[in-house]
Amino acid sequence: MRSSRLAATIALVALLGTQVGCAPLRQARIDPEAPPTEVEVDARERLDHATCSGSWSWALPGAGQLCTGKVVEGAVLSTLAVAELAGALAAPGGILSLISLVAIQNTWIIGVADITLDKQRAASRLYVPQEGLDELALAPFNPNVLGETTVWLGIIGIFGAALVYSNAAVSLLDEPAAEPTAPVMTPSVVEIATIAGVSTALFTHVAMGEELLFRGVLQASLASALDPWSGWAIASLIFGGIHTANAFALRPDQRTRYLAVDVPFITLVGSYLGLAFMWNDYALAPPVAIHFWYDTLLTLGAFIGSGGELPFSMVWGADF
Repeated sequence: MRSSRLAATIALVALLGTQVGCAPLRQARIDPEAPPTEVEVDARERLDHATCSGSWSWALPGAGQLCTGKVVEGAVLSTLAVAELAGALAAPGGILSLISLVAIQNTWIIGVADITLDKQRAASRLYVPQEGLDELALAPFNPNVLGETTVWLGIIGIFGAALVYSNAAVSLLDEPAAEPTAPVMTPSVVEIATIAGVSTALFTHVAMGEELLFRGVLQASLASALDPWSGWAIASLIFGGIHTANAFALRPDQRTRYLAVDVPFITLVGSYLGLAFMWNDYALAPPVAIHFWYDTLLTLGAFIGSGGELPFSMVWGADF
């Protein structure tokens, strides 16, 4: 009996995962006269019957979701935050600690941004994304999302542009590299699989956190307050400007190149992510998918190309 219940539970979870993972794109409210969406009605009812303030997400990831009736999301975010904090404290200064810090930063952003969007949905604000956190987490693997021309072409185009841009910058700005004293070794399949797994976990956090904040909250709010194109332009510039702070995590000899070369390119990447958001009727899944695959492919390419080395500056620099 117990084994049959377990099998039924696994089948149900797999079915729900498949439905969410293959969910169609959700269009945001574009027409102010349109009737309330199911998502907007749900947000309004949950906030009206909240047991405590959603603002608790500022203090602890997931607390606001638990307060406002999003029990599963709240439990997942709070569990992730505790695990990531433990990872950060386990070996201070090590790569695990630093990756955990990047992850917990984005877990906190996800929790706060999700509550902010919930309040905007309840108020039927224009341009507010309608997706749940589960849909966004699976967006990089959702065939309906990846099948969008703006998504698959964006992944290929931005990654290819990054390779060309990076090689051009190296040839123009960097000193010629010394001849290697030993051949670069190709990482093993196990090493590549390990980095792929870590990248998937980390960049799911990064893609969701940054897209919820910069496109979901910032660009959509500016589009509603001003107009769509002004919202896109201002949000893209802020996206690039915020990333100048990453320079403090790099070695002094890396900072000038990062600010002069990488930040302008990051701004252009953010501009395309904002366009993908607009072109898909303010659905957040497309920019999340593009962001995830760009960061993941960039990290895997650097890992394989360097012979199995992954300095933290690469992880931090890819955090956009």
